[in-house]
Amino acid sequence: MKKKSGAPSAKKPMPSVLASPIPLGSPNLSSNTPKPKPFGFNLNGFDNASSSKRRRSASEASVLIQKSTSASAIRSPHQKPITTIADLKAVSSSSFNSLKRHLDRSNSEILKEFEASHSRLTKRFKIHTQECERVIGELENEQKKASDWMCESMDTMKASFAEVMADSQASASRICKTSIPELRQSMEKAIQGLRNKFGVPSASA
Repeated sequence: MKKKSGAPSAKKPMPSVLASPIPLGSPNLSSNTPKPKPFGFNLNGFDNASSSKRRRSASEASVLIQKSTSASAIRSPHQKPITTIADLKAVSSSSFNSLKRHLDRSNSEILKEFEASHSRLTKRFKIHTQECERVIGELENEQKKASDWMCESMDTMKASFAEVMADSQASASRICKTSIPELRQSMEKAIQGLRNKFGVPSASA
């Protein structure tokens, strides 16, 4: 975009009528009321604002053009202008091939990541399986030890019970054979003594 050459033309001075307000008669106001001060119009400010806006819009347009040209140059540095259908087909084929290569590369990366994840999961599952098998083996050993201890305890209890029963039976038979007859004889002697003392005849008499 070409910039305008030369300074802007100077504005003609405004008539003196606008420089100061027109005096108006005020019959109702007193003579002591101060007169309003004249207001001066600065028209150069409008010119400066419009010129700054034009310069800013021109600079923004040039920046946008530079960005678009640099982006197009980066995107396709060797791309020829499309003038015929053959050029359009070539560009379409090139874009399709580029997209296909991108998809193939993405697919291969996804497959590699999937295989790596599968390998990690397989290793982790194998480690957990081995740990579970080890824990199960330890539990089986502990269960076997507890079962053996319970069997030994049961055998010991059975043997002790058999000994106690044998001792009890021996003591009971000994008491039945010796102690009961002796106790019977002593009781009969005591009863006979009481009969003799009180003069009670025996039942056999």
